Amino acid sequence: MVYLSMQLGHNASISVFKDDQIITVISQEKFDNIKNSPAFPKEAIKYSLDVDKIPKVDRAIICGLTIYPAQMDMADVKKESNYKMNLLAKARKNAAKFLFKYNRGLLERIRSNMATNATKIAKQELVLKLRALGINPEIEFVEHHICHSFSPVAFYGLWKTKKPVLVMTLDGAGDKYCATVNIWDGKIMKRISSTPLESSLGYIYSKATIYMGMKALEHEYKVMGIASYSKKDYFMKTYDKIFKGMMWVNKSDLTFDSKISTNYFDDVLVKKAAYERFDNLASALQYFTEELVIEWVKAAVEKTQIKEIAFSGGVFMNVKLNKKIQEMPEIEKVYFMPSCGDESNVIGSIGYIAYKNKVEIKTLKDMYLGMGYTNREVESFIADKNLKKKYKVSYHKDIENITADLVARNNVVARFKGRNEWGARALGNRTIIANPSNIESFYKVNDQVKMRDFWMPFAPSILIENAPQYLKDWNKLKKKVQESSYYMITAFDCTPEAIESLRAAIHQGDKTCRPQVVTEENNPDYHRLIKLFKKKTGIGAVLNTSLNIHGYPLVGSLEQALFTYENSGLNYMTLENYLVAKN
Repeated sequence: MVYLSMQLGHNASISVFKDDQIITVISQEKFDNIKNSPAFPKEAIKYSLDVDKIPKVDRAIICGLTIYPAQMDMADVKKESNYKMNLLAKARKNAAKFLFKYNRGLLERIRSNMATNATKIAKQELVLKLRALGINPEIEFVEHHICHSFSPVAFYGLWKTKKPVLVMTLDGAGDKYCATVNIWDGKIMKRISSTPLESSLGYIYSKATIYMGMKALEHEYKVMGIASYSKKDYFMKTYDKIFKGMMWVNKSDLTFDSKISTNYFDDVLVKKAAYERFDNLASALQYFTEELVIEWVKAAVEKTQIKEIAFSGGVFMNVKLNKKIQEMPEIEKVYFMPSCGDESNVIGSIGYIAYKNKVEIKTLKDMYLGMGYTNREVESFIADKNLKKKYKVSYHKDIENITADLVARNNVVARFKGRNEWGARALGNRTIIANPSNIESFYKVNDQVKMRDFWMPFAPSILIENAPQYLKDWNKLKKKVQESSYYMITAFDCTPEAIESLRAAIHQGDKTCRPQVVTEENNPDYHRLIKLFKKKTGIGAVLNTSLNIHGYPLVGSLEQALFTYENSGLNYMTLENYLVAKN
């Protein structure tokens, strides 16, 4: 039995389930080199059919009940807010705002009819696209927040949990909802709360991101990054002026509600946020988000008396929020879905279909489910591109030791090894690494490759045996959050030793870090590399940032790695066991 799951639209991705396990997860951006590519994932599907030797796809699973014709072809994600709207668009907007206030039921029916009609057309186009790829499977749609709710269950293997787990999903919107609360008991996923998309905390965060001159669905992390620099005495005035009372939690049914339809929160910002300082606005927004979500989680625990919780949906990409959640005394165990935006729905949808059809599904052991290359393929690539004529290229049986030595001598090295990790975070296989103790490493990486905003931190990859040394309260928190700490999906306060030894890989404003805790089981080669670096320097961590140029996706292929190397100031890059060095 072979399932092909597809996330269409923003961050188009696929996963393939064969026999009893998910064998591939990969995004279209790895092929067209467009970050969060919304193109129909034709190349991703073709790659998997070829590499995974799939003769037949039995079922195609679509993440979401609604798809649009534009998703069948290349389409730009709307990233700019347009205030110069034409008269018809303004009329539609005003009508929607009126109906939100006076007749939400009618508004929902109108939107539902529009979505249904669009999906009928898009499904016909989808069938043609799949047939052109030589597959003609049954097609099944899985509701957006069902995908989110099953993604941590499938990823962390919560199939046979001995006690109930709360599963909470929160994002901008998907199908009709923006948030759900569910109870998973190992047999049944029971939804006990759903918040309509008109009261979306995620929309508020994205609208504010746009207002601050950045891209929605991409730069929210920048807003979170600068939020730590403003003082509470200042940003609370901004909070009171713009955000206070805008949304609240209905504790009786665990839903969010809002004063206005949050789709149009940009109107509030235009009216109230003029002349507000950038950092105060970011901090007020982050405070608003944290306070609201913490209240929601507390209410859910109080109502259900369940203290083990799994979180999924794009809002939980906010690692500062996740830090606050994991520190809540009401919670005994947390599972944050890695890279929990819509790209992870291709895991959740397969989890749901397997659950529904009583098909066994193995727990994923790691996130390295993308492109991979042998040394022979690398050798052919080097020859095809004539790299030995342009650079110094050498083969090393122990490439980890060579890399560790270069980094210990304060060089910056791009690492391309094994299958690439899926999702938004670099986890060692498509990574740029540097010495975390040398603050010059921060500027070297930034100036040579990343060109990130000055306030944005890099992250450390930390050996699990050194976690207590660098992560404050690790011994207290590890039972609660250790599994999630492997995937850069939460943050910790730094110990005094981390502030000293990992100074280039932590947030300079609040002295926190977003670590990847590395185990030998999860990534043996990367674990060994860091261990060798520790032997040379005494430091059990390296600075880690994604292998890509700013504005481009995390590298997947050899072609993309070479593009990044040749269009940046990187001097060293490893390709499997080959070292490429600029003269």
